[in-house]
Amino acid sequence: MTGAIALPIGARTDWSQWLRGPEDQPRWARPALLATATLAGVLYVWGIGAQTPHLYYAAVARSMSMSWHNFFFAAFDPAATISIDKLPGAIWLQALSTRIFGPHLWAYLLPQVIEGVLTVLVLHRAVRRLSGPGAALVAAAVAAVIPATVTLNRGNIPSRARTRWLAWSSPARSGWS
Repeated sequence: MTGAIALPIGARTDWSQWLRGPEDQPRWARPALLATATLAGVLYVWGIGAQTPHLYYAAVARSMSMSWHNFFFAAFDPAATISIDKLPGAIWLQALSTRIFGPHLWAYLLPQVIEGVLTVLVLHRAVRRLSGPGAALVAAAVAAVIPATVTLNRGNIPSRARTRWLAWSSPARSGWS
């Protein structure tokens, strides 16, 4: 038996409440954040097919995707005789993406795009806790459109991971509430 559930007048569904955001935030805050994250995603993906990945790190991701030993030790070659100068964790997501999707250009670059958009969202949350929704939106928008950020999120350079980890760890210092 199916039936409609009667909602009180003025009651919001879960979807509209999620789109609207928390009650203590202004009406424009959540839609503006979603627009900023969408803009970041579009900027990071735009022209990604014309990008040439850093071949050294693409080879490392490919090698790491071939065996778990190479994965944990960031081995450059399939025989695991040479490791790279970066921490293995900086390339783990690229290696997992390569292992799942195969050695394609977008498989190397997709993790960077996703991490970049998540960094914009996490930075927004951290700044919102400290300075409010207006400052958080400005910080997220600036982080999303800085030319260096856009360029690095289109590539597979693992040095960008350091910035992400710093942004992701900042809310943990003060709590997520």
